[in-house]
Amino acid sequence: MKIDTPVELIGTRDPVVANPGTHLLSIVDRMENNDIGRIPIVDEEGCLVGIVTRSDVLKAYDHIPTKLRR
Repeated sequence: MKIDTPVELIGTRDPVVANPGTHLLSIVDRMENNDIGRIPIVDEEGCLVGIVTRSDVLKAYDHIPTKLRR
């Protein structure tokens, strides 16, 4: 691959996405089921509003009370 290769040739065409109201456990399930480490968060129009990474999930998990963890 050349350095000037357009991203459209290497990017994911149909990414797994979630919306801002998606529950954290659903994000984790999607990551595991699709063997991915990040999920774009899109609004109702499909516009990117953020990205959730495995690191984000781990940080959030640290803030969940122990009695609520699976």
